[in-house]
Amino acid sequence: APRPELYRLAGDPKEKENRFADESALAGRLRGRLERLQDRFGASGAADSLETDPETLERLGALGYVAAGRVGEVEGPLADPKDKLEVFERVLSGLAAAESGRLERSNQIFRAVARDEPQLFIAFFSLGNNYVELGRYGEALEAFDRARQLNPGYVQIDLNAAQALAARGDLDAAARLLEPLARPAGAPVRALQQLAALEQRRGRQAEASALWRRVLERRPGDVQALEGLGVTLVQQREFAEALGVLDRAAELSPRPALVENFRGIALANLGRGGEAVEAYRRALAANPRYAQPRLNLSLTLLELGRSEEARREFDQLCRLDSTLCSRYRERFQ
Repeated sequence: APRPELYRLAGDPKEKENRFADESALAGRLRGRLERLQDRFGASGAADSLETDPETLERLGALGYVAAGRVGEVEGPLADPKDKLEVFERVLSGLAAAESGRLERSNQIFRAVARDEPQLFIAFFSLGNNYVELGRYGEALEAFDRARQLNPGYVQIDLNAAQALAARGDLDAAARLLEPLARPAGAPVRALQQLAALEQRRGRQAEASALWRRVLERRPGDVQALEGLGVTLVQQREFAEALGVLDRAAELSPRPALVENFRGIALANLGRGGEAVEAYRRALAANPRYAQPRLNLSLTLLELGRSEEARREFDQLCRLDSTLCSRYRERFQ
């Protein structure tokens, strides 16, 4: 716990010399005055003013600023915070290195911190995050396991561990971590987003669309959810609803190629082939090497009777993707 401290700022502005032991009587009088002020004005007001809504806590947690959880049991007396300033500075250096992309340097720092401070949750959590970025998923999961032992209530650990599991292709294990987090009515939005994307990858489109809708109830302008729901609805052949969702996504999305490709699919299936052609062309303008809209454009032009255009587009597809070219070649001969 913090040691009592007393400084004479006029002669010691940098608070280098603790006078508490030498001037204990003065310190006692000052403590009494402070306690009377707390009794008079109350000590809870400041704490009450710092209460933060769950959405803000979740976003801060995703950035690594909030460790909102039940920290593991601490044995023995707590250290004086000032005794840990050097550790704090090392942690900041490790975080700064990670932010600037120097992940191996960050790992060196955090491995040393973890060795010196084996109960420090942030060291293991940060190592796990770095290992995910480096694609070293097994090491990431080991670091997250240790972080979870130290801070079992911190949801961000399981979210990031699920990300590691999904990245290495262990979709079922990732889902087992995410499902309990996504179940409550007030589930973290990121848990809903991750599980929705995971369900899409697992081919469980109905479950994915239900999760995307829950995200949009909380965040109506969430671009990832609009894209995800629109794509899922296309895959479920709910083309009219999909088009409405994708139209909203097109206004906000930084990925116009993806959105316009699926808008084109919805339009084509609604009998609006001319508009579908324009959507596919917008997708290709955004990403000329995106093979799927090139194929879709070729097929739609063929269905519209524009055979020469269709063959030109298909020839460009063949230069991009030999597998799709072989699969559909007969239709363009």
